[in-house]
Formats: sequence, structure tokens, C-alpha cells
Amino acid sequence: MGGVKTEKRIPVVHCAAEWDNKKNSADYAGVKTCAGAMEIFGGGMECEYGCMGFGDCERVCSPGVLRMINGLPRIIMENCTACGRCADVCPRGIISMEEKKYEKLFYVACNSRDDTVRTKKVCNVGCIACQICEKLSEGKLFKVKDNIAGACFEKQSDQGAVKAVADKCPTRVIKEV
Repeated sequence: MGGVKTEKRIPVVHCAAEWDNKKNSADYAGVKTCAGAMEIFGGGMECEYGCMGFGDCERVCSPGVLRMINGLPRIIMENCTACGRCADVCPRGIISMEEKKYEKLFYVACNSRDDTVRTKKVCNVGCIACQICEKLSEGKLFKVKDNIAGACFEKQSDQGAVKAVADKCPTRVIKEV
């Protein structure tokens, strides 16, 4: 039977701020869910785009696939069925489902649209929209829009070239899976 070959879809976490990197604007004592925290000033986090770390994604995921570790979702890819429930439940949209066409997928582990000054103030591992990744790849592998770099996933066939660009990121926010 001949069919259309589809690539595996995988969840990608667009936040790199572990507990030590998250800066708080207030002590949050509310409901310990992301959805609940979102209703009350984002759980007291300075970054209004990052992972709140309360694990709504872990609760909807099948056992043994996603665990919250140090304030971030960690996905065991070989156990993932790409159902997308983790992405659907995240109130900040930090998890996206992406096609993995090549051995590795390079992505930007940040979701912030803040300008460089604000990003540096609230997160030392966020994308600062410096455009180094865009300039080095001549806009083919990464593009900066609305103060955030985005990966051009479909153009990552030359994995060495993508890795070389990722290695030049000053905040090391370009990750691979």
C-alpha cells in the first residue's frame, strides 16, 4: 500500500527558564495550576510568556511521557504519541507540536515578545532578539519577528549549518531535540 509519508510530530517547549531563572513579581499562594495562576497575574512571574511550572501539561499527558523537572516540562520523546494534549492545555502556549523531518530539530526555547531590555530584566535565558541567528543564516534558518526568533523547521536539512548558528546564540536559547 502506497501512502503519503508523514513526519513524526513532536512537542517543543518554548521556554528555557528553570526555577533558578524565573523572576517573581509577587509571592503566589493561589491555586497550583497553570490555568489558575494565569487568572491571578500569571502566578506572580515577571515574564508573562514563560512556563509557570505548575504542571497542567503533566496532568493531561500519558504516564511516563512528560514530567515537570525544575519548573519545566521534560518530554521523553520515545514514549510520546504526539497527541498534542500538552500543547492544548498550556495557557501560555509555550508547547507547540512540530514536524521532525531530520535527525534533530532546532528550536527557540523562548516565547517572549518583550523587547531586549525587558527580556534581560526578567529572564537571563530568554531570546533577546539580537538577530545573530537570522543574520548568520541569511534569514533561511531563523527569522526574528515581534522581538522573538523563530526557527524555519522545514529548512533544517543541513544539520551542521543549523548547529553552527545555534552555537552562536548569546543566551543559548536555541535548543535541539
